[in-house]
Amino acid sequence: MTKRKHTDETGEDKKPFIDNSVLVMVGSILIIGGAIAYMSASMSVYTECTTESIPPGSTLIDLRPPAQYNNKHVGGAVSVPYGCGSCFPDDITSNYETDDTLVLYGSSAIDAAYDLHGMYGYDNLYILTDYTKWVGPDAI
Repeated sequence: MTKRKHTDETGEDKKPFIDNSVLVMVGSILIIGGAIAYMSASMSVYTECTTESIPPGSTLIDLRPPAQYNNKHVGGAVSVPYGCGSCFPDDITSNYETDDTLVLYGSSAIDAAYDLHGMYGYDNLYILTDYTKWVGPDAI
């Protein structure tokens, strides 16, 4: 395979304005930067918290079925079931502003956080990670 030379109208060799290796390097940086930005954006939908680190002024939302909520729940939590046939999005969007701080818990909390963020624009979302330690209906 012969290497093609770049010449100008006088027949003299001319070098490309930008070397191909520079283009490959710049392209790689852009691709990697885009991937990092995408991962950062998708990972920042919610923040994990424990009962000791619940943000002040936040609303605790129990996403479990009503029977589980009635049996036991974290003190001060409101029941907003998440799942097939529930009124989940309407109950949230009609009662809470998109800049309210919401602390979600239940096995579907991560899915609910992605729905609230992606479809409705909620940004101050937390997932309560230690809710299973609560044993009384209003234990504090």
